[in-house]
Amino acid sequence: MNILCLGDSLTYGFGMPRACIWTALASQMCGAVFVNRAINGNTTGGMMAAFYREVEAASPHIVLLMGGGNDIMYGGDIAGARANMGGMAHMACADGLLPVIGIPTSPCPPLREDWAAFLDLEPTLAMWEEYTAWLRKMCATFGFPAIDFAGEFPRLAERRGGALRDYYLEDGLHPNREGHAIMAEIAAQALAPILKKK
Repeated sequence: MNILCLGDSLTYGFGMPRACIWTALASQMCGAVFVNRAINGNTTGGMMAAFYREVEAASPHIVLLMGGGNDIMYGGDIAGARANMGGMAHMACADGLLPVIGIPTSPCPPLREDWAAFLDLEPTLAMWEEYTAWLRKMCATFGFPAIDFAGEFPRLAERRGGALRDYYLEDGLHPNREGHAIMAEIAAQALAPILKKK
């Protein structure tokens, strides 16, 4: 079974060897083929523009959509991200595919100095929380399955021990190798009941 993954650096696996990213690890756990077509720095508009091309190339059964962080960081707004994520989910449904919505992990301060200077951190974090809450609401409203990395990542990190920041790269935005292992566990648990039905 093919799972097409569209998104940004959190899905691509910024800074990580390809064998260590969460989609590769989750593929081993689930026995499904994760086709990771995420792009570092991508926005939800970029995801939407590539949607049909990537679906045609991957012939997936499931489309995993996770983006919006760059919309917030580049544009300072969540309206476009909400419209694009909702649009892509319904585009998947129209093609007979199951959309699964990834709810992205949040930045974990302190951020790398240049990123901290680039972002107005307090309103950015507030928008991030508003956006992830909206994604959960959208999934509940339309019955889309969700992988709630934002909610589950801190809980599993606490269970493994150490501070939450220990599971991020030095930039404070992207999970490190141990963080990707946690993301893979979250994804595999969320996808297991879905894959049983397919």
